[in-house]
Amino acid sequence: MTKLMGFNIEIVHKPGKENRAADGLSRLPQTLECTAISVAGVMNLKLILDQQQIDPTLVAMRNKLNEGTEAPVAIVASYLRTNTG
Repeated sequence: MTKLMGFNIEIVHKPGKENRAADGLSRLPQTLECTAISVAGVMNLKLILDQQQIDPTLVAMRNKLNEGTEAPVAIVASYLRTNTG
């Protein structure tokens, strides 16, 4: 609508058979159809936790945390998360 504001236009109503496009559209059968184009997936947190347990870098960071060595991460509810930002 805002794109049309820059133009000097006149809207004219065409009743009945004069307006064939609108008439044709109004006569289409009303069918309801819903098709999923894509489905959003939820990350599997169990898979993430399992992969964190076997990742050598994360295992080393977890060991440093458990030893009390400073690291830019924290263990929160069994998940390894960064403390930055």
